[in-house]
Amino acid sequence: MTTETQRLFYPRPASIPLPPAPVRPDEERRDIVVETGPLTVELLQRLRQESGTSATFFLDDALHVALFAPEYVTQVLAKNPKKFLKGAQESAFSAAVGWGLLSQEGEDHLSTRRQVHAGMHGDILEEFTPDIVHVARTVIAEWREKGDIALVRESRRLAHQSLLRTLFRGNIADVDLDYESYATRMNDALMKSAVEGQTRQSRQDIWAAYAADRSAIADYVSDLIRAHDTSTQGEKSLISILLAGEAPSCPVQPGAGLHGQVALFLQAGIETTSSVLSWATMLLGRRPELWAALKVEADAVLGASPALSVAELVALPIASGVINEAMRLFPPLWLLPRIAVEDMDISGILIPTGARVILSPFITHRDPDVFSRPREFLPERWIDQKPASLTPGSFFPFGAGSRVCVGERLGRLNATIMLLTLAQGSPPLSKFSDFALDNTMMLISPKPSVRLRLARD
Repeated sequence: MTTETQRLFYPRPASIPLPPAPVRPDEERRDIVVETGPLTVELLQRLRQESGTSATFFLDDALHVALFAPEYVTQVLAKNPKKFLKGAQESAFSAAVGWGLLSQEGEDHLSTRRQVHAGMHGDILEEFTPDIVHVARTVIAEWREKGDIALVRESRRLAHQSLLRTLFRGNIADVDLDYESYATRMNDALMKSAVEGQTRQSRQDIWAAYAADRSAIADYVSDLIRAHDTSTQGEKSLISILLAGEAPSCPVQPGAGLHGQVALFLQAGIETTSSVLSWATMLLGRRPELWAALKVEADAVLGASPALSVAELVALPIASGVINEAMRLFPPLWLLPRIAVEDMDISGILIPTGARVILSPFITHRDPDVFSRPREFLPERWIDQKPASLTPGSFFPFGAGSRVCVGERLGRLNATIMLLTLAQGSPPLSKFSDFALDNTMMLISPKPSVRLRLARD
């Protein structure tokens, strides 16, 4: 790793001091359970079943409060965001992806968010839509030619290629990195180390195994930025828009800030889009009749060039219903941890300073008081009921409040175009039965072994 890359990539110190967590007292507390092992979906499911809409427990000898009800989610993410910070996850995030939007708090986060939002306006995304369509058609045609592909890996490759086009636009063929392989190990390092319940030794082992990959990814990001500077030839890209400040916001400054944002877009954008596309494809195996309805939508809007605006594309009833339902059942992030920086009362639940607060879209999205038949894949539930009309805090695949994902529209646009492009051909031949997931990380995706079989058109 070059000295320049080290300066750009390695994390800055946390800008906000964080309080220590209340620790388990020497004497046993019968009213608070003690859990062992890493935090998993299964553990939260059990706590939800045994304790109801909230659960207080010790893990790593630190006090944790899990909040499952939508009203609690709204209190934490939307109404009191400054009192619940990312905390322990900040160092893991910044070490893996650099100092950027994902790892910042406070005024640093707000300032960077305004900068990044400049490149996410609808009129800017309109310019990128033809490129996304072109990449989707090219890669999915390759899938059909092969006939049998690894769904997760190929979905990641498709998302990677699409994001490179919107980020850089120019010729970056000379930048060489098997990003999909590195991204898998980066997820291990980033997500496993951030999940509570790991021993100190296991965390050290995870990061030691990742050290070489982290260096390679850091150099890769630097190479991409340099390639962008020399190859775009005046063509607009997300990076050029951010640097020039062409949207009503202040520009992103070159240096650590830009490097961190590029690393963030690569990691968050690729993993979110590939996860949604993979789960949507698998879930449609349970409802094969929906492929025909999707094909009608696809043929109507994906002609020589998209005939609809970004807003209209992401609101197509069948496609948006499938994507929303896939994210409801299998949200890209199943865990949103926070740390309380002062004593708080959340609807009668007392949360002391330093407590680890656990929110889980995976659990809350399956609340039977909000969603009828919550474990079933029912895209039609979204045709008459849009996300904005739901109980606040009941559906938050991209987070909520001031930290809602700034790239949500780009992510939805990518997933919609990719799903519609897949639907334009013959329906997949695969009949998926194994919906097992690896939830030792904060990201949810199908098992890497899942295969997708496609007919040649």
